[in-house]
Amino acid sequence: MKKALNIIGREDKICELAIRRLEEKCIAFEKKYHLSPDDFFNLWHQGKMGDDVDFFEWKALIEGMEEWRRTKEVRSHHGI
Repeated sequence: MKKALNIIGREDKICELAIRRLEEKCIAFEKKYHLSPDDFFNLWHQGKMGDDVDFFEWKALIEGMEEWRRTKEVRSHHGI
């Protein structure tokens, strides 16, 4: 049982670390382009951001962060 709890704790830390790293990278784009993630996403979906590789990376980072947050939420909700 102790081993299982250690594994669960380690997985929780992995979720938190992944979210933190992605947030740090997103903040760099927010500062560079002076846009919030919501504003960026709205402009992206309206086709107003262009095809710069930074924008594709930023979009992927935001989506990855959302996925990790969902994973953490599901784990918390189900007591995993």
